[in-house]
Amino acid sequence: MKIIITESQYRQIIKESGIRDIKKIAERYPKAKIYFHQDLDGVTTAIAMKNYLEQNGIKVVDAEVIQYGDKEFSVKKLDAEGDVMPVLVDFAHGKPMFVIHTDHHDTQAGVESGTATSFKASRSNVETISQTISPKDIFPSDDLLLISTVDSANFLAHDITFDMVMNYIFKMDKDQSLQRNKMMMGLVTNKLLLAFKNKPKFLETLVMKSNPSLLSILNNIRDIMKVEGYAEPEELEQNKQNYIEKMKEFPKVQGKVIVQYGGGSMTKPGSYDRYTPFKNNPDADFLVIAWPTGIVQASCNAYKGERSLKGVNLGEMKDEVLKKFEPELSKLKISFGTLKRVSESKAGEGSVGFTLKDFLAIYGNAPSLKIEGNKEDTLSEINKLSDKLYSTLTFEEKMNLEKASVNGMDVVKANSGGHKCITNISGLSYLYTNIRRYKDDELKMIQKYGGSNNFVLDIQRKLKSMKKNQELTEKQKTAAVNQIKKEIESGRYNPDIDNKVTSYVDMIKKIQQEFVKVLESYIEKESINENVVEKKKYYIDDSDIKGAGKGVFAKTNIKKGERIGLLHTIKKMGVNYDFTELGKMHNHSGKPTCHNEKVGNKRYLVASKDLKKGEELTTNYRLQPDLEQPKEGWGNLKEEKEFKPHIDGYRTYSPFKDLPYIIVKGNGIDCDNIVHDLVLVGDNKKVKYCKKNTGVYKITGASKIVELPVDKTEDVEEIFKSPENVELWVKEKIKSVDKKGEIRRMMN
Repeated sequence: MKIIITESQYRQIIKESGIRDIKKIAERYPKAKIYFHQDLDGVTTAIAMKNYLEQNGIKVVDAEVIQYGDKEFSVKKLDAEGDVMPVLVDFAHGKPMFVIHTDHHDTQAGVESGTATSFKASRSNVETISQTISPKDIFPSDDLLLISTVDSANFLAHDITFDMVMNYIFKMDKDQSLQRNKMMMGLVTNKLLLAFKNKPKFLETLVMKSNPSLLSILNNIRDIMKVEGYAEPEELEQNKQNYIEKMKEFPKVQGKVIVQYGGGSMTKPGSYDRYTPFKNNPDADFLVIAWPTGIVQASCNAYKGERSLKGVNLGEMKDEVLKKFEPELSKLKISFGTLKRVSESKAGEGSVGFTLKDFLAIYGNAPSLKIEGNKEDTLSEINKLSDKLYSTLTFEEKMNLEKASVNGMDVVKANSGGHKCITNISGLSYLYTNIRRYKDDELKMIQKYGGSNNFVLDIQRKLKSMKKNQELTEKQKTAAVNQIKKEIESGRYNPDIDNKVTSYVDMIKKIQQEFVKVLESYIEKESINENVVEKKKYYIDDSDIKGAGKGVFAKTNIKKGERIGLLHTIKKMGVNYDFTELGKMHNHSGKPTCHNEKVGNKRYLVASKDLKKGEELTTNYRLQPDLEQPKEGWGNLKEEKEFKPHIDGYRTYSPFKDLPYIIVKGNGIDCDNIVHDLVLVGDNKKVKYCKKNTGVYKITGASKIVELPVDKTEDVEEIFKSPENVELWVKEKIKSVDKKGEIRRMMN
């Protein structure tokens, strides 16, 4: 008697028995296709899975890269009802078609009931396949250590530097151990793999050709490079160095956090590396980067000690950041139609597309899930349509897809995740897709206006209600824009804070700003309380300054740039401060030995030069105009010279606040207590953006700097969107202000 087992029964057997009971799976599927993520762990996990399946009688006939975002729905459709089993590895988002799914991330989404899963939080997915699922090791243990080190970015534990991770050329070092040389070889393998990962069929060929070892992968990479005529390692190395140099002045650094929008120009092979911001800013603890594709990513500096920074968990912090935006995101209705349209933007004929099964697997348990009309009928109707690509549907069919929806908060939560040291807030590209886009900057200004002027709000409502062929009159537009500019100039309206969100790009920037803010507050909470815990670096004695009374002095030799202690905590700027003993007792001087550094709501005393034991610790009070200022009769006022542009610059007390530019000697300035945001241009033509009240900014290699004020009406994000934009802005600015040719002479 023949026993017939249905597909659903096979799925249940596989689910109950697990991946290790491979014989039951092999009875159903003689072949398999593996889908994998495009990094070292993804490639090696796919190779390990291929090895495991083939050892147990399942022939792997194909492999395909799968990426997060809209590209994950463009992969080729494979019928799980056939004899080729779809397998997904090293990917946190499931798909209904997959029979087996393994992953090592903290959370997974979209995994359909009945899928055989192996989810284990670990340093790498290949480690789980090779050492847990398989009864015997697949990859060598040295290889697994390197792969896990790369995927978890645990470089410091193995004494791995920036240059080692970013190197394209492997040479055997006879002075190093065999294990150390194997690690260097593995790092080069990873770098070459990433350099060519977007080449058509490159990674797929690697998976299908390679045996489970990094040496096999490296040899195959070299063979493919030669056959396909890819760039040589020397060219990759040169492109990388050029990129590093170009990006030195691109990101902003706020305290210990690098803030960056986009990755700059990454078109040349081998140029981009995710660790470039830390290579250029090694003292930073974190990077928060906003990608215009709809992602905000936060990561820690893998090359610093105490990577978690005394308990900071970026994965948990992500939830805290999103909580701030929950009221706004919860108001947004994101329909199945919108999700399908955006998800399939890269899909073509034969792609899996975004189906009702995907929707229910990802959002089926979302609190905001709404199905209009009779639930069973509506879902049945949508199901019939969802197997077609959105681009092929009629208008009426698209309208039917609007009957199922979730809110924006649930969309973002379902698409976000990561590890303690790296986390992503994703899915933002699904938001605000139905809002009209304007190319006209003045219409954008009106659309984004978030102030309270009734006239502008009335014009804004008219703009919102207009059809595509309708326009504001020139008079209406000009009047509204002039009113907005007046409010900006008077300080009643701040576009950076008050602007409305009208696109997912706006939301990306707001979430990025909030992430930085929360991160800085965490850093402060976890910092050592210098006034209580840290051994004092100063003592109190009679001041050398006439009439000053007591002062503070160096207890031991102190290096330039060394933090001496906490001065005060700002409860309300200019109104309420908690002063420490150090903050109360240090004196003013026109020739100070120290300066203040503001981090979050705290100011610290920092040595401005190498200090000898017994030297008095002083600051220039004028640089903190919110605090007590020098008065007539103070004994050290005679030390002070007359105000000079290159010394006092754009300070709040300076008489030079309205100058169109100022040139200063040296390679940096302290941007606390200045009246403008500045663009700094070095005599070596390097550029850096300096936001007021955010501390010291330096341009490496410069001996002189020109300070160019940024007008309040100018869009800083647009200026620094790319190096090309910065170069154009600087060129135009210098042309307009450099009437005497002073800046041009400085540059030459």
